[in-house]
Amino acid sequence: MKLKSLFLILAVSASGFLLGFHYSTVKTVLFEREKLTYRSAIEKVFDQVVDNIGEVRGLQPPSDVRLEIVDLKWVKAFPKSEQELENLKLEEEIYKAVFLIPEEASLVEAESQLVFVAAASENTIYLVREFFEPFDEREAKEILAHEVTHTIQGEYFQAFNGRFHDEIQAWNALIEGDASFTGMLYAEKFDPPGEGGPLRGERLRPERGLRGEVPRPVLEIRFFP
Repeated sequence: MKLKSLFLILAVSASGFLLGFHYSTVKTVLFEREKLTYRSAIEKVFDQVVDNIGEVRGLQPPSDVRLEIVDLKWVKAFPKSEQELENLKLEEEIYKAVFLIPEEASLVEAESQLVFVAAASENTIYLVREFFEPFDEREAKEILAHEVTHTIQGEYFQAFNGRFHDEIQAWNALIEGDASFTGMLYAEKFDPPGEGGPLRGERLRPERGLRGEVPRPVLEIRFFP
């Protein structure tokens, strides 16, 4: 009797182990497949944008433009330099002096709450996995066209180092205006209205990638300098 009970316990334990192992393996495979599908969807849209953006912008992106998918942890761990923090404090003082943002607002704090959906640095485009949705192809095309335009700007135009704050902000507005307008034109051309939702640019405000309550004037200053 004891021997039978022992065999029964061993059989149940082995079954439990095998079921647990099977579940764990299936879960891992599904997770890896999900990551692969997500990246494949991004690469599909990215390749289309790189190949076709010249029809909208009139210029081709760099031949070595590449894609990097990052997560929120990576973004938040990316340090700001002392110079960047000093510049933010200076901007805050200027905007408060001319009553563009309320006295109680903190530009430094607001900046720490803003997390980008996508960004371009030199010839690399960074996408934040938690916020970028490649299966909404209309929005994905607009975002990627915006960022690819930044790589085009870096390839064909010399950076401007303004002496004064207004000069720098005007240059930033030109850079972002070019990228945003190109992104909207690209989405309209390659994903016409009626096939998807409203364009990001038509919303007139960034709705994704925000954390915490940021005063509206601060948002407008940061996104529409």
